[in-house]
Amino acid sequence: LVDFNDRSRKDIEVFYGGTGRQLSGIGKLSAALKDFLNSDSRVVNISAGIGTSNERVIAFMTPLMKSLREKGRIITVAAGNDSTDVDEDSASALLMHFVNKEMTQEIDGVKQSFRMDNIVAVAACDQDGQLASFSNYGRHKVLLAASGVCIQSCTYVPNLFEGMNGTSQAAPQVAATLAMMVELFPTWSYR
Repeated sequence: LVDFNDRSRKDIEVFYGGTGRQLSGIGKLSAALKDFLNSDSRVVNISAGIGTSNERVIAFMTPLMKSLREKGRIITVAAGNDSTDVDEDSASALLMHFVNKEMTQEIDGVKQSFRMDNIVAVAACDQDGQLASFSNYGRHKVLLAASGVCIQSCTYVPNLFEGMNGTSQAAPQVAATLAMMVELFPTWSYR
């Protein structure tokens, strides 16, 4: 579980495999993705509203994102709740920078190009199947939408649920579907 959306807490914990640790925003995301890379899991959902266009942060995250792709890991990400076309402006969330991005890397002196095709950005739709008014969108980066309006969601109060809106409510539904597909068809690849 990675939750970066609760702005009322200064130290939000990243929980993975029953252990928790406190880190900064980019540190949390990086640690969670490294744990995911080294696990047997093949699908993870991250709803991380960490916005940045900082080239140093992107350069720091790029090798990790490439490694996740090489190992066939699938990442679902919440597209965001700014009613923004993320094809035009992907600075609103760090992971959106990598969605469907053309990358190059050199292997044995040969430059190879590839697309970051293992990241699935998810928009939110309403009960009528229409794009939710708050949901980010993008013809090239956001290819799926799931229910994200009035979704019964956990709160920080034990055993308390409430109806919440957001792409953070939509993305886990896609992650769960992908995880079930991986379980049913373990030899399949997302490619």
